[in-house]
Amino acid sequence: MLKHMLTKSARVRRGGSRFAIFISTLLALYAWTHTRLVVKKTPEGEPSSDEESARSLLITVKSTHAGKIVSPPKGPFCQPRSLRSGDHTGLDSEFYTKYQSSVLHSRKPFAIDKGFFMTVEKYYSDKNLWLDAGAGTCGTMKAISDAGHSVFGVELSDVCRTECSSLARQGKVFSTGLNEIPFPDRYFDLVWSSEVFEHIPIELINQSVAEVVRVAKRDLFLSIAMKRSGFDPDPPAKPRIHLSVLPQSWWDATFALYGCRVNTELRGVLLQARYSKATFFPYICHEAPVVKAECNPAVARYADCYASNSGDNSKCLHEKQTYLELCTP
Repeated sequence: MLKHMLTKSARVRRGGSRFAIFISTLLALYAWTHTRLVVKKTPEGEPSSDEESARSLLITVKSTHAGKIVSPPKGPFCQPRSLRSGDHTGLDSEFYTKYQSSVLHSRKPFAIDKGFFMTVEKYYSDKNLWLDAGAGTCGTMKAISDAGHSVFGVELSDVCRTECSSLARQGKVFSTGLNEIPFPDRYFDLVWSSEVFEHIPIELINQSVAEVVRVAKRDLFLSIAMKRSGFDPDPPAKPRIHLSVLPQSWWDATFALYGCRVNTELRGVLLQARYSKATFFPYICHEAPVVKAECNPAVARYADCYASNSGDNSKCLHEKQTYLELCTP
């Protein structure tokens, strides 16, 4: 089966760039490994235990680490803390380790490449301690440090095998998913995350949102992709890289359920600047709940529809209208 997938991958990309061939081959390997390790046989028409568990996690959850972590970690540690037998996150870790070390290491970090890092850094210039949630190759961490801030990072890939290795040895960046951040509650003046949440499987989004909100004193800044990766297949095929391409309004409603409101001032500044291919999510958190309880199941139903239709948002227009009506602050 693997030989067939690699042959097909090479045939599709024949005549293309070495970069495209590499990505196609990497995706084929990822798909083959994922299929072998996580697909479970169930009676026809019945959801697997994984599917049932995923659907239950679409409803807002409380961070499992709230109040339990009293001091920051003393690194370095490399292998992801969430790496367990059969864990989707563990599989993603190996894929992204190869992706970071073989592809992204030669590219500028997204925020720097698109030009909005300086605008955002200037806005948050008084925020001393930052967390880069999804640090990638750690280029943004270095820019944050160069701007005079203290910074830690968490990153799903094995940071001891990528461009992050020097910071890992200093105990500044740690291998873990956003659903398991090893820092105390309200520890960071700013939590930064650029082009990360679209990579998170739908069933881990709520725990990941709960965690970034938990470790932020007040302010969050995220950029999240609004379309599939160029290496993802078109619907109805399932995406492989950008796993959760959800509307801006859905993300706003989801973070609102965790007590965060949009920082309209900063979003307005960034919209006026017209940065290309970037959608911004600046939030102010730990205030009173900003939406009604009825918003929760409406947001979950949209996510369930998205997952059930292999990431095709066009199939979920009714569910979108419902959460828009119920989740308006």
